[in-house]
Amino acid sequence: MENDTIRNDNEELMEHPSTDLVERPQGRILRIKNGLKDVNFSEIIARITQCVDLVHISAHIEKATQYVVQVPIQYQKALNEGTLFINQNKTTGVMWPSLMEITEDGRWKFVANLPIVEKKFLNGNPIQGISLSFFNLALQKQITEIADTVKNIYETIKDIERGQMDDRIGLLLSGREQIQNAMLLSDQNTRRQEIALGRQNLYIAKNQIGLAFKRRVEKYKPIPRSKFAQKWEEYWHAGILSQRDEEFDELQDYYGLYLEVTKYLAASYLLTEEFAVARKVYEDSIDFIKTIDFRNVRTIQYIHNIKAIQNTFAFHPVAFIEAEKEDAEKESQKYDHIIIEASGEEILEAIENGKEIPKQETEQE
Repeated sequence: MENDTIRNDNEELMEHPSTDLVERPQGRILRIKNGLKDVNFSEIIARITQCVDLVHISAHIEKATQYVVQVPIQYQKALNEGTLFINQNKTTGVMWPSLMEITEDGRWKFVANLPIVEKKFLNGNPIQGISLSFFNLALQKQITEIADTVKNIYETIKDIERGQMDDRIGLLLSGREQIQNAMLLSDQNTRRQEIALGRQNLYIAKNQIGLAFKRRVEKYKPIPRSKFAQKWEEYWHAGILSQRDEEFDELQDYYGLYLEVTKYLAASYLLTEEFAVARKVYEDSIDFIKTIDFRNVRTIQYIHNIKAIQNTFAFHPVAFIEAEKEDAEKESQKYDHIIIEASGEEILEAIENGKEIPKQETEQE
């Protein structure tokens, strides 16, 4: 392993005094610790030992102490430039792996730098593979959650337009099922093709639901502002205000469905790492919503406390989609660091057992 390790110019590992407190890294962090659902924690630590030379610092590790292993993910540029491992290179600012002890007050205390096994990274960065596994699983969970929400909203509004709505939801559920089944495929090319097929139905369903929503919004009859005019309408059409209230709730459900389909469609592109297209899905929905005139629907405020309804779709139709777009963009960002929290005993066990790595890819979170 010594021959594979990147060292500094003096061929010595740079050490810091063990009393140095370390500031926590900035950026998007993937945190891994024992007990996370669906995570093979021991295997992940074992994989880390194959590219970060934990054996070199094993003498520093005490079984009863809690540690964090901080590993920056993006190495390739620095490797290609010949940058040698340092805790932080003064020229490039690159942070290299480090072992920190968690103190009783929760702060981090530097223990040692971790040498990099260069060949492992040059043959394909396994750290990036771990982070991508977590990234993909997070998206798969998100898609499943969105799909469940779509189904629940459908159950709420399926009787509003009966046959027509069944047709729209049929396409939506068909696309949903195709994408969920595609996620189970191991071959990446086939998986992408099947996801693309599912998107076709989602696009059709999204546009049909959007047009139906727009039609119903623009057919909404405004509620008079004055209490006298409202009573007059109630006199001639008993229950008319309650009917407007029900129509508003139905429109809220329609809007929710349109928003969830947009999220689902965008998430399917995030799953295949087509981030620019995912962004455009949101932008297209925003552009469409801007074509709708919500003035009549906003007259609902005349029969409700404005504070109770000011956060509904009628008053912020674009803002809700923009918020989802921002969340999706944050989620699509690559991780900057992996931080693994483990006891000294778990790390030492991984050093001993991590000499043989399973051929199967690391299990995802």
